[in-house]
Amino acid sequence: MLGPSPCKFSFGLAGRVKLTGPVATLPICGNKDSTVLEKQKIRITSVGKADEDYFYQFTNSWYGNAQPVCECKLSIARMNIDLDLQKIDWRYVDDLQCRFDLEASKFINLLTLLPNAKSVAVDCLAVADDIREQVYIDPLSTIKPLSTVLTTIKFGFSDTVIDDSLKDLVIGYLLIALPSLANVGISGYRFNISSFKDIYGKQYSHLHSVNTNSE
Repeated sequence: MLGPSPCKFSFGLAGRVKLTGPVATLPICGNKDSTVLEKQKIRITSVGKADEDYFYQFTNSWYGNAQPVCECKLSIARMNIDLDLQKIDWRYVDDLQCRFDLEASKFINLLTLLPNAKSVAVDCLAVADDIREQVYIDPLSTIKPLSTVLTTIKFGFSDTVIDDSLKDLVIGYLLIALPSLANVGISGYRFNISSFKDIYGKQYSHLHSVNTNSE
């Protein structure tokens, strides 16, 4: 007798879809043109190396479909592959949660690929010593805004990041480059937002509207 499926499906009333499980057990999205979805929530519990091609096929089918969804959430718990930004099409994600480490430079580039995302959370950001050269985020006085509608971001830093100046640089860049931000949550690190606003608030007036919670 076969055991219980590791995947949980829920195709509810009023166009609601909820999927949970390892990516290899989840179904590719069919044609959504005939069904108007109000809510779509998918939680991927794991992505193995053997699942890499299917991971992009699966997520792109649900989040790159030509028909948007009113609420479109994606949560990824474990990722055993290196996320390739060239292969994703998540244009309709409005809430993304990544429960795995991600390079800060890749995180910044990822934000530019989520034009409809209002909330993004990443558990741990790793920061390379050469991040200044990777994404041209220094000096902060010359930052150009990213084209996003993000209102909330939450993140922490990997234990491998021991240089607080690099953390401050990444936080400062995100605060400046995302003028639509209303809420920023930073876990495991206390950022001096008052001092930052004193220095950059006149040049970037939207900073005064941002609520920052760091601990």
